[in-house]
Amino acid sequence: MEKGNKKANGWTVELINPSPGDRILEIGMGTGATLNRLLNEYEDIEKICGIDISLSMVNKAKQVNRGFIASHKAEITEGNVEHIPFAACVTCSSRKEFPV
Repeated sequence: MEKGNKKANGWTVELINPSPGDRILEIGMGTGATLNRLLNEYEDIEKICGIDISLSMVNKAKQVNRGFIASHKAEITEGNVEHIPFAACVTCSSRKEFPV
């Protein structure tokens, strides 16, 4: 999945350009590669939380980011985006999964 979204995910990382202390929620994080990239490139991010509906993707993301999870810089959760407590959500690479 990451290979197909690598260009869009790279563009997203550059676009958001996180600041020190930022907290980020990645919806549909897949393998956790973008989450990992953000935490490696922007060490001052406070925390990134990732959510994905697929247990296999969650397990892969936890494996890829185990060091960041252990240091409490990342939290990875299996779940349905329809049940998170936010008024609005935006995702760039999961448009097929969340039709408008």
